[in-house]
Amino acid sequence: MIAPRHRVTHSAGLLVAIALTWNPATVAASALGNLRRGEAVEVSGEWNPAARVFVATRIEKLPGGRSPSARGAIESLDASTTRFSLFGRQVSVDEATTFETDSGKSEGRFADLMPGMRVDVSARTGDPGNWEARKIVWRGLKSSDRVKGVITDVGPPTDTVQTIQISGLDIRVTHDTDLKADYLMEELLGTLFSDEGDASLPHLQLWRQRLGGYARMTTYRDDGYSLSTASDDSLVGQPAVALQAAGHWGGTLQSLVDLRVGSEQSWDDRRFSVANARVEILQAYAILRSRRERGGALVVGKQRVRDEREWLFDEYLDAVRLYLTLTRPLVLEASYIPSVLPPPGESFATWDDLLLRARYIPDSRNEVNVYWLMRRDSSPRRRQPVYLGISGSGRPARWLRGWLEGALLRGEDKGRSQRAYALDLGTTFTTTGRVRPNLTMAYAVGSGEQPGDPYSQEFRQTGYEDNSGRFGGVSSFKYYGEVLDPELSNIQLMTAAAGIRFGYTASVDAVAHVYRQQRPDDGLRAALPLGGAPDGSSRDLGREIDFIFGVQNILRCASAAYGFGLFEPGRALEATDRVATRHRLSLRVGF
Repeated sequence: MIAPRHRVTHSAGLLVAIALTWNPATVAASALGNLRRGEAVEVSGEWNPAARVFVATRIEKLPGGRSPSARGAIESLDASTTRFSLFGRQVSVDEATTFETDSGKSEGRFADLMPGMRVDVSARTGDPGNWEARKIVWRGLKSSDRVKGVITDVGPPTDTVQTIQISGLDIRVTHDTDLKADYLMEELLGTLFSDEGDASLPHLQLWRQRLGGYARMTTYRDDGYSLSTASDDSLVGQPAVALQAAGHWGGTLQSLVDLRVGSEQSWDDRRFSVANARVEILQAYAILRSRRERGGALVVGKQRVRDEREWLFDEYLDAVRLYLTLTRPLVLEASYIPSVLPPPGESFATWDDLLLRARYIPDSRNEVNVYWLMRRDSSPRRRQPVYLGISGSGRPARWLRGWLEGALLRGEDKGRSQRAYALDLGTTFTTTGRVRPNLTMAYAVGSGEQPGDPYSQEFRQTGYEDNSGRFGGVSSFKYYGEVLDPELSNIQLMTAAAGIRFGYTASVDAVAHVYRQQRPDDGLRAALPLGGAPDGSSRDLGREIDFIFGVQNILRCASAAYGFGLFEPGRALEATDRVATRHRLSLRVGF
């Protein structure tokens, strides 16, 4: 147990560290003046036909050199010379040029091309101003324009604009052009202006600060939510408006301030009420990092701590986090998470956590890590868990995605030693066309208590988890069930899902769950407030089916999601014959 004086000391130390590094900044710095000849980059933006220049909105530095490539709309074609114009470059096609669809199928020829058609061209550089096409992808492409290659020329920067070239293609860089960190730092630190859902790119530049934010409304309509005979139908709305101030103050110092105004509105028994109206500082942190590929990054302050599937963390926490990159792509992480200024009423108000983690991140799609998490709890419960775990997620092939979460729970709970475990694994199979059906199979188990055992064998998640993620669609949802939403504690879950994704903007998912207790017990840890406890003899908890509909990038700034779930209780809950349903609708607009 941590003494109060000790808690005051380390809390004051954290606040001093925040004050010494305070400045609103962003992980995505301005690209203006920060690019060099010979660097490999990926440039996102749009072609300006009047000025005959590609206007960059974001530039990401890439490892190693590469031949030029571009994705955009054909301006004109010349059948007599088998050439077409793309972003002002003349692209020549010959017998060695291969044609493919987005799914990788070899198909097509020059005669299939036409003005206005979107293509993705991988090229060699030929005569000045000309590209020789090696491969042309001509079906199922994204609607965004992009250029990749090595910077061949860099013009002198002014206060507002600079011109660079990639193999003869002029690219305009402005103060609003974001320079994205390399993929490794991006995976570690995230993108500040896409903290929740689709990107809400900042639209207002104020000196070295950028302002952005979002407005969001989430509503829940519940029926039979407690599985009791009482009238428990309810409608809850959670409106929120957030403002984020970020900027870049040199090449090594960044930070973010994130404010949110929100409340909870409910309609119950024809009565309207508003509760929890508040203004929150969700995030206020600074980042100090090295410019070198082998170096480190220090993040200090209140920040969103989360993992890919939100299985360990998804919470805004006071933290000091250190990342060391000694041998890429291996990253060592040490994070101290004290309870300095927790929100009122939160269970983690008395927790202090230490996380040590080794993360192998070969690219932006794949990661495997091992971790050790220890907690000190100053509450009378004296719960001191220690987690030893492995976590992995990735996409080894375009048609295959998967994940693995495994953890051993040790330490003590009320002076009783713990010996528990949990496992969660699954895979998603998908096609690679523009319309992409997908199929997901998953299994998860958290160990349960064994009567008479001197050790506690009931697994408990960290208390920071949210258990939200995606399978093959564009919208996140509660992957253990929208209605029951259980903690992975003394429970087995078998999940099967099927969905279809329409390009990069919309998706539909149908998800089915079967729940069983690991060991019969009269308790159940779940978000669903049960009117009656399990009977303690049957392991059959029930079944649930969820439907998730999602749309993103509406007018490049908005997204919408709708979820419907129905939970049918099993034999362990046969004291009730009711089913519980939940409707969830979320609308979000970035600005």
